[in-house]
Amino acid sequence: ENAFKGETENSDKRYAFHRSGITDTLHVFEAPIDLMSYLTFYPEEKKDHLLALCCLADVNLREYLKHHEISSIIFHLDNDKWGNKQTETLLEVYSESYFVSDERPEKKYKDWNEMLKAERLQNGKG
Repeated sequence: ENAFKGETENSDKRYAFHRSGITDTLHVFEAPIDLMSYLTFYPEEKKDHLLALCCLADVNLREYLKHHEISSIIFHLDNDKWGNKQTETLLEVYSESYFVSDERPEKKYKDWNEMLKAERLQNGKG
């Protein structure tokens, strides 16, 4: 199967997959599937703001912060060399104006979706 992986012509990276919340906390993920997988583990977090970068650049994060009153940003990026490096960078950049933290899935999993799939297999649900 040839799944589409890429960007559509004239897409605007400032606006990506997100869900506005009612708190001042924002959870940031690399991909929408990781955001949805995380909510499967922690459904109570749906009250918070949720944003998928749809890459590792923070273009849409900067845009989102312009339009919402956020005081805390929780990064949930992947456990790979690129996710590790970008998490360090984002923690440093955003710690000047926000309370920031790093909450990635268990180290043995690349991302929240991989962790969810593994747990479902262990519990006979997948």
